[in-house]
Amino acid sequence: MKRKAMSTVNTYALSPDRSRRNVEGFLDHFMRERTPCADEFEYPQYSDAPDAVYPDTDSLLERLEREKHASYSVYWNPRQLSSRDDIAQAMVFYTSSSELIMGLEVPERFARKVLMDFCDIFDARWAYITGDECPPGSGADFQRIVRDADLPHIAEGVLVD
Repeated sequence: MKRKAMSTVNTYALSPDRSRRNVEGFLDHFMRERTPCADEFEYPQYSDAPDAVYPDTDSLLERLEREKHASYSVYWNPRQLSSRDDIAQAMVFYTSSSELIMGLEVPERFARKVLMDFCDIFDARWAYITGDECPPGSGADFQRIVRDADLPHIAEGVLVD
């Protein structure tokens, strides 16, 4: 018998802190056992002539903390899915406006709780739920999307259902 695919959504939160420590705190909280989705990381991302190729995310995250206006996206998968309630993917997006967007692909029924965790644990003032879409490339565009969101979201630190 075939199992029905579970509906997942992406949840995103905007953070002014693009430090490696913040990214690792986010990942350790939501996906302690993880593996990056890529084997190596070119910098700049998608460059035909990168000036560096990193073999892991450690050095990359350090560079992205220093390069305040660099845009970059990094994805992680869990080492194994242990239940149907697991987070399917964790992601971070470094914006050209010097911010960080943290994201999780989660079962739809847990999305509201993830929003609350973003707010309570990571002091996120802006967060939203969406389908299978990437977040925008700047903090201003992120806030505009949140203001226009129909699904539950966090605007200026307040949950809006």
